[in-house]
Amino acid sequence: MTTTSSAIISTKVKGFSLYENITHKASIEYPSAWNKHELLNNDLTIVVMFLAPITRFFSSREDSKIIRDMIYNESSTTVVVSIKRSLAVHDTSNTLQAITNDQMRLLNICFDNVNLLETSYDRKLGEIQASKLVYTYTDPLQNHIDKKGMKIISIQGHKEIIITYSSQNQDFDKFISTVDKMVGTLRILE
Repeated sequence: MTTTSSAIISTKVKGFSLYENITHKASIEYPSAWNKHELLNNDLTIVVMFLAPITRFFSSREDSKIIRDMIYNESSTTVVVSIKRSLAVHDTSNTLQAITNDQMRLLNICFDNVNLLETSYDRKLGEIQASKLVYTYTDPLQNHIDKKGMKIISIQGHKEIIITYSSQNQDFDKFISTVDKMVGTLRILE
């Protein structure tokens, strides 16, 4: 099935919904059961977060404080798509490497115990050349939970595109195929 809206064409993945941003001429498909939150949307930047639903089952006899603490400490699986318009783009390969290096530096600034597991420049973001970082880290803003993340970084025309996937270590492999499907559906029209 093909969906056409606002001049953005995307092949529909079964069980996925379509997110479109007309200003940035971008679309991505995400699991229909996931929640979507636009964090920023202006002429220069869009940041949209997709959250996997948290499923926990509790018996009625459990103490509410224990439940509250578990939910507070529960770390959702998230995919954040960031598209930023750049003012100038020079050599694509140098720019992609420079943006990737900047993202590595930011990881070390934002998180504790960052351990880079994989860096590659042969990834695709939809049909666009991209780099990929896979890493583990400790999140100081979420009670120092150990997490694993992946960043897919690319540029197209005057746009810098970063998809960041993060989850608790034990959930990373559980959602990676879903995230790969999402990454494969990203479309940017210039």
